[in-house]
Amino acid sequence: IKRKIIAVKDITYTDEFGLHHLVDASQDVLAKEAIAEEKEILQEFFETLAKNRKMVEYGYKNVKKALEYGAASKLLISEAEDDKIMDELEELADQSNTETFILSTQTQEGQQLRDLGKVAAILRFPLY
Repeated sequence: IKRKIIAVKDITYTDEFGLHHLVDASQDVLAKEAIAEEKEILQEFFETLAKNRKMVEYGYKNVKKALEYGAASKLLISEAEDDKIMDELEELADQSNTETFILSTQTQEGQQLRDLGKVAAILRFPLY
């Protein structure tokens, strides 16, 4: 259980107001957790890219094709991507049980994703 506890915060109320206070007081901890998760998924993408290029795709056209074929297991979308494209890719991902991650550009890895074309996918199987 200790591994699941990410922080301990004191609150003065035990009702709904106290819960809201707890969430507000925990923003710093929650933000760090989100950034850590983003870094982890992007690290997985870049490691897979380095080890086996056929198991990743990046750029809109390639990622869309992977989603249409059901080949993508994880979809990575930069928050810098256009909302219309985000919605389209998320809909395709839902149809093929693909996990979707919307990633910030606040980390170095997130900036690299943005520079690679704003979208990427880790594949279940290679397309070629």
